[in-house]
Amino acid sequence: MRQAREASQCQERSPLQLEKLDCLLGRPITRNANGVENVGPRHIQCLPDAGRQELIDIWTEAEDIVAWPWQILIVIASLIPKGPTAFRPTGLLSTTMKWCSAVRAGWAKEWVTKAAGTWDTAIAGSSAFRQALLLS
Repeated sequence: MRQAREASQCQERSPLQLEKLDCLLGRPITRNANGVENVGPRHIQCLPDAGRQELIDIWTEAEDIVAWPWQILIVIASLIPKGPTAFRPTGLLSTTMKWCSAVRAGWAKEWVTKAAGTWDTAIAGSSAFRQALLLS
């Protein structure tokens, strides 16, 4: 964990902006399911400016210390039937974490691209398992 914190402090990150969050919230919301904390995108939309700024401040602090509050790390997992003999695991995540990821999408995609090794041949939008089967 110490190495992750040190690496994070060396990385330059642009400050999280309330305008970026508001831009994302201004898009039509096609999925309005609540997250594990029973908060959905419409709840975030209804927050006053000060409330949305507080959310940005929490995200900034989480990035600074490289740790999310434990309440946000909870995932409810379930198995969805996939055909007669298989199941697909899925998880209900925190809405606040998903929105923070959306605000940082460009930065995260850049980091993933830099961190990918030559062995990583997964295709964006495709199952890594399916890609592994195609290569074997």
